[in-house]
Amino acid sequence: MFYEIRTEHARPGRGAELAGYMDETVIPLHQELGMHVVGAFTVIGDEDAFVWIRRFEDAADRERVLKAVHGDPRCAGVAETVSDLTAGTESTIRLEPAPAPHSADPPTRRPADPPTRRTPHLTHAVPRTRTEEDTP
Repeated sequence: MFYEIRTEHARPGRGAELAGYMDETVIPLHQELGMHVVGAFTVIGDEDAFVWIRRFEDAADRERVLKAVHGDPRCAGVAETVSDLTAGTESTIRLEPAPAPHSADPPTRRPADPPTRRTPHLTHAVPRTRTEEDTP
């Protein structure tokens, strides 16, 4: 299992519009097509940045989900709107769970905690309203 922290950068002054579109359109489409979106955030001190965290079981799961999203007939219109709202400077960081501490055995990956409604502890982000728990 791994996570991706993806940051989208809106054109100057369009951060609120981008955040609304991500919350109302982009993330629900991705969730509908099988993506696990752990959370979405705006960044304190950078009103034009939008951060969302995606979880995948493995590389094959990521490929399957992204293929489903990009193959959906709605994707082209959604991508065009995102392109109009963004400055084209997105970034993605991939994270894996850390090995279990204090283990004499070879490192293994810990399973992720189940999603909760607790606010994540991030020093420079404000949680958005939609999480994977909000998806039926």
